[in-house]
Amino acid sequence: MRLLGFVRMAIVVMACGAVATTASSARANETVMACDVYGDQLSAPPSPVSGIGATATCPGNYNPGSYTTSSPPGGMAIWTNPNHSASQGASVHWTVQAPSNMTISGLYIPHMYSTGIDDGTGWGGGFFWSGGSSNVNTFDGETGWSSTTASGPAFSWPTGGTRYFGWQVVCGASSCTNGGSQWLSVELLELNVQETSGPYLVAPDGLWAASGWIRGQWRLHFYGDSPSGLCHLNASLNGQSLPGTSSGQNVAVWHQCAAPAVDEMVNTAQYGEGAVPLVLGASDAAGEPVFRTETIGVDNQQPTISLSGPTDAPTTAGTQYINASAGAGPSGVAGISCSLDGAPSQWYAAADAQVAVSGVGVHHLSCFSENNARDASGASGASATATWTLGIRAPASARCRLRAWRMRCDATRPGSGSASRRAG
Repeated sequence: MRLLGFVRMAIVVMACGAVATTASSARANETVMACDVYGDQLSAPPSPVSGIGATATCPGNYNPGSYTTSSPPGGMAIWTNPNHSASQGASVHWTVQAPSNMTISGLYIPHMYSTGIDDGTGWGGGFFWSGGSSNVNTFDGETGWSSTTASGPAFSWPTGGTRYFGWQVVCGASSCTNGGSQWLSVELLELNVQETSGPYLVAPDGLWAASGWIRGQWRLHFYGDSPSGLCHLNASLNGQSLPGTSSGQNVAVWHQCAAPAVDEMVNTAQYGEGAVPLVLGASDAAGEPVFRTETIGVDNQQPTISLSGPTDAPTTAGTQYINASAGAGPSGVAGISCSLDGAPSQWYAAADAQVAVSGVGVHHLSCFSENNARDASGASGASATATWTLGIRAPASARCRLRAWRMRCDATRPGSGSASRRAG
């Protein structure tokens, strides 16, 4: 199994679904919307305490002016309970925690409500994070906030980002008994998130893992992932596109894409010959690409074989030789296999071979050649079978002596005509 890639990159998790890119440091961004029409899939509402509750109602609503516990404010809201008092320091914190391979580098809240919070009536609240000033208060009537804003209460945002971001409502008085008209709700949340690890690809077998020269059908099999998820998997062989996969993008979650593995058969004969580049690639929800290139030797040319030599010879000419000559494509000739008169084949690891033939009679030679390219089963490319016939005969004088000997033998046999005449 080959781990094919690791690229550091950045993403932006926003609630609106638009994909943004940044040129700085060649890092990419994505956006994910939380709440509004996208729902709250980043964090669950926190548990309530006496005097303070929390609910998620996405989409939210316009400023309700008032609410009840059965019909609380919209958005991802923390609100005070008119039916219960809160002791000093009692609080509810709503926290959005980034995954372990992401940090929140910035955020924007285009739609929020801060009503009855930090107005001197005993209830406080605001946003919090790790690093920098670690928090900032909201103010009564605040409708939006971002990590780069220069208005409102002063704060400092951590340059390296934060692992979490949240908002809270706190009872700051000795006892808070005036609940029922205070709430802090985030109606729409946009998180800019930087990945701490990038996309990767894995190709455990098949075409990518092939070694040496190949031919025929091969399996294209690879997959991968990234913190934001791979949206597209693609490949090419010799500059021509191969099968790929893709997935839709869910802009309301951290891991937005999940393109399935590519697992397709590829006919290498359609993509040229020789040393050709095989490229595997992907892009994730942040638009960050990853790709790897391997050089593959492809040879789908059928080898050739030709035979030459005598077709007739006397025994007095000695041992005869039939010549076999093979040809192949870019992988070259692996060798020649020949069988004489049906005997087990003999392998010649060369492009040319001579087969010795002797003995009176008609001899039959069959040969084929193989190249150095193998298919997925391991079989080499082979030529068609070539055949050659060679007759080896005794010389004429030898045939005559043999004929005369046979005649003498016939004459001395009992019952032959000449023997009978001699007897008479």
